[in-house]
Amino acid sequence: MFRRYFIPVLKVFGFILVYMVALGIVMGLLFFSSGQLASPELSELLIGALSFFVALLVTFLYLRIDKRSFADIGSWIHTGWYKKLIRGGIEGITAIMLVFAVLLVSGLAAIRGLNMTDSGAIIMKLASGILLYLPAVAYSEELLTRGYIYHYLKTRFTIAGAVLVTSLIFALMHIFNPNATPLALFNIFLAGIVLNLLVVRDGQIWSAVGFHFGWNYTMGIVFASPVSGGKGEGIIRLSLKGYELLTGGAFGIEGGVICTAVLAMLVFYLLWHNERKDSFLRGLKRWKNSSFIGIMAIGALVYIIFDILLWMPKPLPSDSIEINNISRFPGTHDYTMKLELDTLNKKISGRQTVSFINNEDVSIDEAYFHIYPNAFRNLGGSIVIKEVKVNGNDSQYRIEGQDSTLLYIPLPGSLEPGKRDQIFMEYEISIPKEGGQGFGDRFGYGSNTYNLGNFFPIAAVYENGSWDKHPYDEKGDAFYSETSNFDVEITAPAEQVIAASGYVDSLEVSGKKQTYVIKAYSVRDFAFVSSDMFKMEEAMVNGTVIRSYAASSRKAKKVLDFSTEAIRIFNKQYGKYPYPACSVVQSDIGGGMEYPNLVMIESNEYGNVTLGNFFASYYFGKPKGSFEFIVVHELAHQWWYGIVGNDEYREAWIDEPLTQYSTLEYYRQRYGQEEFDRLYNRYIKLGVNMYLLAGAGEDKPLNRSLDQFLHDEYYILIYNKGTMMYKDLNDQLGDEKFDKLLRTLFERYKFKVVSGEDLIALTSEIAGEDMSGFYSRWLETNYIGDEQ
Repeated sequence: MFRRYFIPVLKVFGFILVYMVALGIVMGLLFFSSGQLASPELSELLIGALSFFVALLVTFLYLRIDKRSFADIGSWIHTGWYKKLIRGGIEGITAIMLVFAVLLVSGLAAIRGLNMTDSGAIIMKLASGILLYLPAVAYSEELLTRGYIYHYLKTRFTIAGAVLVTSLIFALMHIFNPNATPLALFNIFLAGIVLNLLVVRDGQIWSAVGFHFGWNYTMGIVFASPVSGGKGEGIIRLSLKGYELLTGGAFGIEGGVICTAVLAMLVFYLLWHNERKDSFLRGLKRWKNSSFIGIMAIGALVYIIFDILLWMPKPLPSDSIEINNISRFPGTHDYTMKLELDTLNKKISGRQTVSFINNEDVSIDEAYFHIYPNAFRNLGGSIVIKEVKVNGNDSQYRIEGQDSTLLYIPLPGSLEPGKRDQIFMEYEISIPKEGGQGFGDRFGYGSNTYNLGNFFPIAAVYENGSWDKHPYDEKGDAFYSETSNFDVEITAPAEQVIAASGYVDSLEVSGKKQTYVIKAYSVRDFAFVSSDMFKMEEAMVNGTVIRSYAASSRKAKKVLDFSTEAIRIFNKQYGKYPYPACSVVQSDIGGGMEYPNLVMIESNEYGNVTLGNFFASYYFGKPKGSFEFIVVHELAHQWWYGIVGNDEYREAWIDEPLTQYSTLEYYRQRYGQEEFDRLYNRYIKLGVNMYLLAGAGEDKPLNRSLDQFLHDEYYILIYNKGTMMYKDLNDQLGDEKFDKLLRTLFERYKFKVVSGEDLIALTSEIAGEDMSGFYSRWLETNYIGDEQ
């Protein structure tokens, strides 16, 4: 029994392993030697060609060992092969178009236009897609699975057994795909059965190759839909706007229940019309095969029920008290902005007037503004300044900075302390396609959302006799701005729903356009997210309306559970949130991002439970536990960065780790000390220990500007080591003094900027002793606590 079943399965797993190792070696030899592997310009076509040739080579070697040929496994070119290829292609296109049709007719998906309008670019995309998906994906995968593996197993098992095991192996080959869920893998298993039945029907793999190609090509090239979890880079832009269990969410439509239904129908259709139906069914009736199918089906059903229950929202109380009213912050810049969002051309037209005030003790004769969109030029983003006027007169402005992210404006004469100049600007912004680089998606458009953070000219900070001119940095949050007031009008297509900093004062719809009038007072920045997929749910907490925007109402309600409780806890722990509104928004970004009154949360977190979520339970206690952690972390930033500001470029050790520690405090208050300890030990400390284990033993202080950090180093030191510093400070001061420190920090520096020196002085004041040595040890050395 062991030799009959286990040894053949072990051999085919070895076959796949040899292929993967060989592909890795070839890629390494080709790219590592030239140092090009890490380049973002690495050609998909070249990787595809490597996959194709390595698959041919490995299969050839195994066939030689087995004393068989490509003809024996139905993989050789024979008379009429192309007819089977075309037939399979038509069947694959028809099948996936049926899934698209159900999604579109049901309103779960919508076509949003074209990702490219240039005819030459479209032709190139269609042509390159054929080269990529036909030999590199369709033929390679079919040669490996339905070619070698199926035909080998057919000599050891029944046809039914060979089909089932081959399909399971095919599914397992996708287990590490981005956003893979148990349901997605079950669907790939069903797709494997469909492809195998085509091979059984024809005796060759060509229909399966055609089906595989037509299916993937339609998804990934014709429609910009993710293919098995990968990014969709196609021509027609499609947005999914329903419950991810139905649509597949971030994995793509292959991961949804609708795809399950279509694939199941295909299995029954192909089985019913197969000449070998009777022998196949007899094989299925064997207890091993029927038990196998039963386990797979029950597993998929259990997962579906689990996912439904996980996202089941609970009833939430909503306070019936007067909404917070926040007035203009005195003595600061006042922005009046009129923006128009063009979703077709991915642009923003803007006109803004800044009542620019000199808050310094000396007169100034110039002003600087950060124009961050120019930092995104490699992704297609930019800002074109069309006109600048100061007090109604044309200005001889110029663009400066190593990355062209500084706008220099000479002022007419000296601007005395406390006086204002009126600076008018007109500009056009090109919105980049999100690049998935962390920084490249907080300002950019994705499959379903336009994320507009750091998009408009914002006044630079003048302090210590000079302007803050730091360049944009891909790491962390390279922003530093002072509290201001914003009156904003945003005109957008009528189907768009906008979530923004501040609160909506009015909304007027006129024909195919709508205009939001938004007031955001006493905030450091202004940002918004726009999408036509949003459903919105809201609840009132301590005078603040918390709004949750997501593709699914159920998930929007679920997020309100975390959000309202976080606001309630932080209000009590640190000081009352003074604003009338705060929005938590599903966005096509990586991780989360904070702006005043607005936090963006990555769409993947709203998706179905993935295998990665189960692995992450070790850190977060439950599947999707990271979702709650990210939401609460970004909301804690409303206190540390939003209300109490700091120089995030030069002193990221203030707000980021304090926010992380506040997130742990949320868990302590809501779930108890045990949950706090588990997160701290498994997530915070373990990350630092693994970093040290990897050989990072030299002195790497926290107190550095962003440009002095390596990418991975920044995250582990600021987010983890910095959190350990605040935990150590809490332990040394005790809960009473530590809580007093944070409440005093909030009250004293509300709407202001706290420096590192200020924080150290305040800590010493609360502690009743000089704490500069404590901070110096943590900030200037590689010290990570005595407990280590």
